Amino acid sequence: PSIIISMGGTCAFPGVGLTGWRRAYGNSKVNQQDSSSITRHDQSPVPTALSDAFAVLRSLPAGVLTDFEVGYLLDAVSRAGGKCPSLEQLWRLMDECWLALECDPRIMDERVQQFYQHPVWLLNGLFAETDAESISHRQAMVDWAVLRRPMRIADYGGGFGTLAAMLASSLPDASIDVIEPYPHALALERAQGIPNLEYQGSLQGAYDLIFATDVFEHVPDPVALAMELKDSLGNRGKLLMANCFEPVIHCHLPQNMHFLHTWRRVMAALGLKATEQVAYGDVFVIERSGEQMAARRLEQRSRQHFSVFHWLPARLYRISARVWVW
Repeated sequence: PSIIISMGGTCAFPGVGLTGWRRAYGNSKVNQQDSSSITRHDQSPVPTALSDAFAVLRSLPAGVLTDFEVGYLLDAVSRAGGKCPSLEQLWRLMDECWLALECDPRIMDERVQQFYQHPVWLLNGLFAETDAESISHRQAMVDWAVLRRPMRIADYGGGFGTLAAMLASSLPDASIDVIEPYPHALALERAQGIPNLEYQGSLQGAYDLIFATDVFEHVPDPVALAMELKDSLGNRGKLLMANCFEPVIHCHLPQNMHFLHTWRRVMAALGLKATEQVAYGDVFVIERSGEQMAARRLEQRSRQHFSVFHWLPARLYRISARVWVW
């Protein structure tokens, strides 16, 4: 059988705001271009403070991280009290970076590209390998996938490759592609040691399994991406999406928040039927061919509903969404 999987506050460091972050690192738009930001950190092992916080860095070869990345990680760990930042602290760091780069959620330009290439996303990958809840979610997905015995797998927007590495270990006979536009050198280094895992720039034909964890809330056109993933499903394919259409961080595009309670309806218009839940995701199967125009009409109604009723209490909002977006 064929499967596709798609996932994806305040209080973080009191007293240290955007001004302090800029003072420590300057404007990232500039620093990522100067010579110090691309100087490779030739010391091995990495500083003890980092290896204590992130086990994956204990055997890191020299030269994989830049001096800028090492400095950024050291500061993040220090601000978190000498350990891996919490989820709320990580969100705060992401927001600081987004604001420092002056990203505009309506314009997907070089500022957004620089944001997704910033060391905060390396930190995000290290967090995913350290946080117990994140590991538990991924293990549940791996266990579910193993039962389906897929042979071709793609982890769409797979980032650091944590989920892909877990799949590769549990499914040694499967071929796994990580579809990631901004792969980090550390992720590529680790992938070289996993014979059935490879990074790719785009989907390569039909897959038995495709993962895209926490992706749709970040893209300007979630419906178009859902259509692309659907078209990449093989025979009797399954699609597992676990999205976060909530404004917990700035890079969750505000124009996508209206999908929070209407995503299933829009997917149904595309011909995708929700059948079960795995961890915090929904599994979809292709029920019929679907119509793009019908999905776009529901998307527009969802957007209109959000603009009118977003102020309602959560329970009343959910009920009104079910009535309005039909």
